[in-house]
Amino acid sequence: MKRCGLCLVAACLVAACSSTSNDFAGDPQSEELIQKVDHEDEMDHEGHAHGHSTLREFVGASRPKLNVEVTADPVSGVNVHVTSDLQVEPSAASSEHVDGQGHYHLLVNGVKVLRFYNEWIHYSELAPGDHTVGVELASNDHSIYTWDGKKVSVETFISLKEPKEHHHHSDDFVEFVGASPTLDIEVIEDKKSGWNVYVELVGMLIDPVMGDGNHVDGAGHLHLYLNGEKTARLYGTATHIDSFPNGKVEVMVALYNNLHKPYAVNGETLSATALVVNTG
Repeated sequence: MKRCGLCLVAACLVAACSSTSNDFAGDPQSEELIQKVDHEDEMDHEGHAHGHSTLREFVGASRPKLNVEVTADPVSGVNVHVTSDLQVEPSAASSEHVDGQGHYHLLVNGVKVLRFYNEWIHYSELAPGDHTVGVELASNDHSIYTWDGKKVSVETFISLKEPKEHHHHSDDFVEFVGASPTLDIEVIEDKKSGWNVYVELVGMLIDPVMGDGNHVDGAGHLHLYLNGEKTARLYGTATHIDSFPNGKVEVMVALYNNLHKPYAVNGETLSATALVVNTG
């Protein structure tokens, strides 16, 4: 049991039982490399500004690499795959700037919709129709990286049709083949806004494309639940949640296969929970 700021966390496993870093050359960031735009900064819990109104020129010998691939998900929304030489440090989010470190912002039709830390992300909140989906590089302090005065970002166009699969989760489960994976989670209030969920998972492979949508023993993804309601599909071991309901909130992460069926050992589904007390 761990107390962290305004939250109380207790995690447990139910049932029997990476970031790519790169050396960025350059001198320490100077004030001349930071510029403001015309909208207000968001404030953190202590009243300090950490806004997306800050642009920060990237310090390095060349423009940081950023490639984005967006594909329609057969069930809902899109899957976004990012390759970058940014050093993603989830635990450093909302802390001081370090050259070359940071995280990603997901943009939909030119508007930032969420912060994320993983190479893959699923975004379900897209209706059929034409959309632009993009990613921008952000520093630990949420300023947006620029190169030669322009934001380091990539946007791509996608036209979504009605999903071919109308998927409904059921009570059916798949017995995990091999040694039971171990799963644990930690939930920590973010210094700026929202909450961060960190997952420790050993023994299952998270791979959104393995098996091309067919079941592969030991491979799959995670589902995130708040008070029993599914809120996200996860392809990585760290995620940011914008807000929690006030009061006690049960955060649960469960293991699922490629067909969105829960994994189980001896008939008991595999999940981990943490209790968060959100005082607002």
